[in-house]
Amino acid sequence: MISVSSALSIVLKTVPPPILSTESVPISASTLLNRVLSEDVVCKEGYPRYKVSIVDGYAFSTDVHGDPENFKVGDEWIVMGRIRAGQCVGSVVEKGRGCYYVTTGGRVPEGCDYVVPVEIFKGTGEVGTSVCVDGEEGYYFKLPKNKNVRLPGCDVEKGGRVGWKGQKVEGNNLGLLAMSGRREVECFKMVTIGVMSTGNEIRDVGEGGEEDEGGDWIYDANRPMMIGCLMELGALVMDLGIAKDDVKDLEGRLLKAFSGGCAAVVTTGGASMGDRDYMERVITNLGGSVLFGRLMMKPGKPTTFAKIEAGEHRGKCVFALPGNPCSAWVTGKLLLSPAVRAMQGLVERDGGGGDGGVECMLDGDVRLDADRPEYHRVRVNWEGSMGCYVGRSTGVQRSSRLLSTVGAEGENGNGLLLLPRGKDTEDGWARKGEVFQCILTGRVGGGRRQEGGSGMEREGVRGGLGEGKEEAVRILGGCKGDRRAVKDAIWKVWGEGGVSGVVLTVCDLGDVEGGLGAAGVRDWCGEIRGEGGRNTEAYLGGVVRKWLGGADGGCVDVAVGEEEGRVEVRLDFGGGGGEGEGMEGMWREIKRIIKRAGRERRNLG
Repeated sequence: MISVSSALSIVLKTVPPPILSTESVPISASTLLNRVLSEDVVCKEGYPRYKVSIVDGYAFSTDVHGDPENFKVGDEWIVMGRIRAGQCVGSVVEKGRGCYYVTTGGRVPEGCDYVVPVEIFKGTGEVGTSVCVDGEEGYYFKLPKNKNVRLPGCDVEKGGRVGWKGQKVEGNNLGLLAMSGRREVECFKMVTIGVMSTGNEIRDVGEGGEEDEGGDWIYDANRPMMIGCLMELGALVMDLGIAKDDVKDLEGRLLKAFSGGCAAVVTTGGASMGDRDYMERVITNLGGSVLFGRLMMKPGKPTTFAKIEAGEHRGKCVFALPGNPCSAWVTGKLLLSPAVRAMQGLVERDGGGGDGGVECMLDGDVRLDADRPEYHRVRVNWEGSMGCYVGRSTGVQRSSRLLSTVGAEGENGNGLLLLPRGKDTEDGWARKGEVFQCILTGRVGGGRRQEGGSGMEREGVRGGLGEGKEEAVRILGGCKGDRRAVKDAIWKVWGEGGVSGVVLTVCDLGDVEGGLGAAGVRDWCGEIRGEGGRNTEAYLGGVVRKWLGGADGGCVDVAVGEEEGRVEVRLDFGGGGGEGEGMEGMWREIKRIIKRAGRERRNLG
């Protein structure tokens, strides 16, 4: 038996080199996701292509209207037009004529170089009417040139790179490539991997039933699992079906795969030492040699790796993984995933690495295997208060129990904790609080979100409140930007109980007077630039805790309800692309709300 690190070194040095031929691929999620770019991609025109307002407001010109510092209470201007996002505009502001109302994301007219937020003014904003600066006598403000305006090319300059040769395309890369102005990009052709299951007892999903004759059988879980894992890696998969325990059948399917362009074939089952485990014999018949056939690990001991050494298929590889689902999944993560990335040109082929590991603290006692190191399936979370990763076992670790890749609450396991051999420890146990290396197999994060209900409601972070307080915060999205909708949404959640925090995102795209932007908040929260507020009790029956952000967008922190059983509410507004905190800021505040609720142990019933 050899170690996993030695096996990985052999695999990375043996698999075929990356494909160098390229093809044009349309820029869309269905075609480009997980592909590897074969060229640098630059932005043709710059992004954005024109001046864009980042607030709802009125566009003015320094040349025509002078220094914005001269804006003071009582000044009036005629509204010459209303410009919304997507409208084509070519207007130039004429001296003394007026201004233009522009929504967030709208094009700033030629000749205008700053936008004053609507909150500064009073008036309807309708074309032909006048608007004037609102506030106390003597009030004025300063706005530098290009304030509240995104200039052409400010996000991505003309000729700036948005894609890099050798880069694997993920979701954010799709957005950047779309900004380039191109329809297609050049990518390396995909590596093709064949996948088949073996065994007379295996049947395809959905086939068979109790009434069938012919003996016992089990559903094929391995093949769809391995196909899915390979597709996630960006490989092209050839489904080779289920092979019987027959040398000719196995040989025929392998030859079909190699003739069809597969760089490697993954099989599951038939790799142990039973009288019908034929895989090594088949590999020898095809002119191949086994480079290793046993690993010092649990699960996955009978993993076999071979290379075809002669004939027209010379250089092709075979991964013969164990038939037990967890063994196949774990060895696939440890050996197959790095191999595919090597064949895509994404990792070095010097015998190093695979997925990097992190130090992870075990949160419970685990009995160790006496003779083999174990890759224990865990759910990993980052515990900020402890400053470390913490791994919780997913339960019984039998090599046949695929449920060990999933946590107790249905969240996917995301780590393989490398535990030592029992005979190398004092008592044969890994103890709670001990730290081990962990290979991350998925994203590390908090709780799950469940979509459902009206489309306005989305359940957010779970936990953090102790026993009986599983749901802490409710996230509300897609709320109509007016006061009544906001009030109804908040009070609906408040009336349900069991919620100690609400985060509500409001996009202010309604009428100037009706929208709930900073002006709307000012109307019912009192003085937005001060501490606390005067009018909130009449509206929500709460107290404004603090104001965050400027007049053009931001957040307000409100405590709603009676002193006992109070709900913390966060309102985020300012429109898409504004300068408010946005949802990233909201997530920071969610943690604050949870911690406070956990300390006070509110009774929300």
